[in-house]
Amino acid sequence: MSGHKKVHPLGSGLAPEEALDFGGMTLPFFIGMLLGFSGIVYGFYFHKWGLLACIPFCYYYRMFIVTAILHRYFSHKTFKFTSPLWEAFAGFLTTLTWQRGPLGWGRQHRKHHQYSDKPGDIHSLKIAYEYGRNEMHWGKLRSAIHAFSWSHLLWIPSKIHTQYEPDPDALEFEKNPALYQIQHNRIMLVLGPLLEMCLYGLMALLVGRYMDGTWQLGIALEAMFVTYAGSIFLLWMGTFSINSLAHWMGERVYKKKTPWEWSANSFLLAIITLGEGLHANHHRFAGYCSQAVTRLQYHYDISFWGVCLLQKLGITCDIQVGVVDADAAWLKSTYLARDCKFHIVADADDPSEKLAA
Repeated sequence: MSGHKKVHPLGSGLAPEEALDFGGMTLPFFIGMLLGFSGIVYGFYFHKWGLLACIPFCYYYRMFIVTAILHRYFSHKTFKFTSPLWEAFAGFLTTLTWQRGPLGWGRQHRKHHQYSDKPGDIHSLKIAYEYGRNEMHWGKLRSAIHAFSWSHLLWIPSKIHTQYEPDPDALEFEKNPALYQIQHNRIMLVLGPLLEMCLYGLMALLVGRYMDGTWQLGIALEAMFVTYAGSIFLLWMGTFSINSLAHWMGERVYKKKTPWEWSANSFLLAIITLGEGLHANHHRFAGYCSQAVTRLQYHYDISFWGVCLLQKLGITCDIQVGVVDADAAWLKSTYLARDCKFHIVADADDPSEKLAA
């Protein structure tokens, strides 16, 4: 038997049996997954249609926090907040998603872009697939199942992910003392979610009181179980789909420019994730708040328009936008986007994008 050590797909040099770390926040994460999935099943089984009907709203306002704040601000800083107080409040809101602290999330995502689909990209579907095929000598189906499960979920308890090592961008954010506390104080990480969960229960109590004149503790607990936990579970699935499905399904429009990358544009994933499904665009133009570059795509990039609305309210500013030349005049004429910082980018059909790097 060869003494060759099989390298784990995260590219850290760890062997598979060394890579997983079920300490820290990992066990609560998987318990949360089970509770969320069970809450949805409970809601359907016992016909809790009212509680289930609230889930889409709860899902999408948190998805906006993930896509606009965690991703486009704390990861890429594609816009600015007009005040450190707004920045701190945004950091506090990110705790409602149960996805680590904002600075740790951003640090990990920047590392994903640094190594995109190369060794060192912790949740690369491509690297995980090639690991199955080349290192483990599995068939295509088993390698594909392994790649999806790793890139979608199993990378979460990896030792590399559970370690927070701030890079220069994270250290810059830590100069805001509130953000430092949110990242490093675990009480701050759970305070917001616990308050929000209690709010769900309180609202259910008040609705029950209004409907039949009685206080029903049971409906409050069901709201926390079905609506709160269920929407968190779906939020995680939606977020993780960008790590997995967005590197698998859709159109790889820039594959000739970056042939090593599997990132793709998917309008279906864009609907699910408020625009993040335009993933090939994002990997090509990561410095822009917009994931869209054409007029058609902008109709799916809801998070971008949300950030523009916040600019009109005086909360954000200096929004960096990428758009193809043919649609620039249209975008500049829109009420919400006209105050953004515009950058003309090459469309995937442009001859300059057909040349391999």
